[in-house]
Amino acid sequence: MVSVFNLERDLLLRDEIRSAEQFRDIEKIFAARGFTPGANSVLFIDEAQESTTFGGFVRFMKEEWMFATVILTGSSITKIFSEESRVPVGRLEYLRVTPLTFAEFALNSADADQFEEARRVPLHITDYTHRMLMQRYDHYLRVGGMPAIVQQFQSGAEMHELEIAWQEIFLSQQEDFIRKEPKLKPHLFREGAQAVADLLGSTFSLTRVSQNHRDAKLAIATLCEWQIVYRCDQPTVSPTSEPRPKLYLHDLGLARSLRGTSLPS
Repeated sequence: MVSVFNLERDLLLRDEIRSAEQFRDIEKIFAARGFTPGANSVLFIDEAQESTTFGGFVRFMKEEWMFATVILTGSSITKIFSEESRVPVGRLEYLRVTPLTFAEFALNSADADQFEEARRVPLHITDYTHRMLMQRYDHYLRVGGMPAIVQQFQSGAEMHELEIAWQEIFLSQQEDFIRKEPKLKPHLFREGAQAVADLLGSTFSLTRVSQNHRDAKLAIATLCEWQIVYRCDQPTVSPTSEPRPKLYLHDLGLARSLRGTSLPS
């Protein structure tokens, strides 16, 4: 049996968790909502980090609910453990969910059978299959791997409709970021992401984010922590020099949407 909750939407549940003083209170709260922690039972909580106190009870879920599976997800799930709650080492397994890869994108297309055939060993790709794959890859460069966007694209949505969807996703991420990172100036989220999109494949310069080096460095570090931006350090010739980073956005479609020019080849 799977019990599903969302702490961003269920304000009453979030308030009850906040009032819990011990794990037994947590057990009663979820029992009242139909969750019994037995064999084959699953407790799935989306946006779990919305509760500022929930992280303090996570370790007891492993110890007290030995036969249940607890899955906690969220856009900033790494922040579920506050400074007051100790991270339960050895009681957690992390799974990073990323946008679709090209292979996953192709397998969700109308000609998925041909893509499967192209992956068989020994490889034998006809000219027709090669052209089809290149066409799919061109689509992937424009659409990216956000499941909601891919679903719209496969349903026949036009590019201007996808642009609106990208903007909605980006604004939602920005709202989350501003709300949960009060130490950062609000405009740095967009300017950081915009700078990363514009400099894809190039050595990154913090001045593209802000003239204030400290603000720019903090913004990029926080975007990396949220996994909106990926950092790849490039080795230098001199062993004493710091690596020169290249930065990438987590989704190609979003990167293309934010850039003022097309994606570099």
